[in-house]
Amino acid sequence: MKKILHILPQFHPGGGMERVVMNYFDNLDNNEFHFDILTHEMNDAAYADRIRQKGGKVFRFDTPRPGNIGDSANRFRNLLRDGKYDVIHCHMANAAFLYLRIAQQESVPLRILHSHQDHYSDDSLHALRNIPLILWGKRYANCRVACSRKAGDFLFHNEQYYLVKNGIDLNKFIFDLKKRANMREKMRLNDDCVLFGQVGRLVPQKNPLFGIRVFNAYHIINPNSKMLFAGEGTLVSDLENYIVEHNLENEVQLLGNVNYIPELDSALDVLLMPSLYEGLGLSLVEAQATGLYSFASDVIPQEAFASEFVIPLSLQKSPEDWASAIQDRLKTNHLNRNEGNAQVALAGFDARKSTQKIEEIYTSVQ
Repeated sequence: MKKILHILPQFHPGGGMERVVMNYFDNLDNNEFHFDILTHEMNDAAYADRIRQKGGKVFRFDTPRPGNIGDSANRFRNLLRDGKYDVIHCHMANAAFLYLRIAQQESVPLRILHSHQDHYSDDSLHALRNIPLILWGKRYANCRVACSRKAGDFLFHNEQYYLVKNGIDLNKFIFDLKKRANMREKMRLNDDCVLFGQVGRLVPQKNPLFGIRVFNAYHIINPNSKMLFAGEGTLVSDLENYIVEHNLENEVQLLGNVNYIPELDSALDVLLMPSLYEGLGLSLVEAQATGLYSFASDVIPQEAFASEFVIPLSLQKSPEDWASAIQDRLKTNHLNRNEGNAQVALAGFDARKSTQKIEEIYTSVQ
């Protein structure tokens, strides 16, 4: 049995990186591959419980800082000695200097650095901190993986890496009229209500304040509309303030992290992804698989534009321009939502195929 330790910044339902790892977990033979998780943040144990049900362990470490780096290093070294891992799969480029360095010292055979982003950070000060840490840390990886060409070229430059798309469970993301009706009935929405959604962390990278401005501009055009945000993050208070200031308390809901994204995508009419940058954009792929019209910033890697259901828009355009484009597209809607799943499958986003590539990587070192 191969023992793999995944290292992620957070581990709760809804996050794209977490869903990628859980897709690997669900599609690999648990008798052949054992998953443990190390994370810095976990406010919902739903994913952790699934790992534990198969005999895995979930470890929560404090975020490494100058004041605790020694303790974190000692604790991680002991964890490796106890766990006797075959693979360390690090999804945090700015923490590789600690985890992959110690993994090399402890002779872990396969040390994977997985690129999920094409920027150093949302914040310029954090970027200045991350640049040297990442340059230092990536030298300890003996295997490099990226979710898109953009993410791989950003982190690894001229070094070779495996391109492994963030596949999804296509069977879960099939448009379902019954799920749509049930979800909308719970929300007390009429059939004609245009329901917007934004799925992802409420952080600067995801640009949720632009998203709510787009919705507000559309709501002025069509008052029979509402919006949901699925995710948590540092911009919750800013969104709450905007909602109050613009009298949107009855029109916008902040759901927090959710574990029913397939049902949510069936219920929605419009997905917004106005991200400042993305490694790929898993929520965008999932939405397209359910035939959901998705309006995304044109800086997102082209691999994520996997169907006719996604419309790229420039962030240089105003929220009113986005709202107008959405209105025009909805008026001229000619697509069958059931077509989205097949189009996304053809684009290569089947989690089973992605997991096959990961399995080949995991077994490449004996």
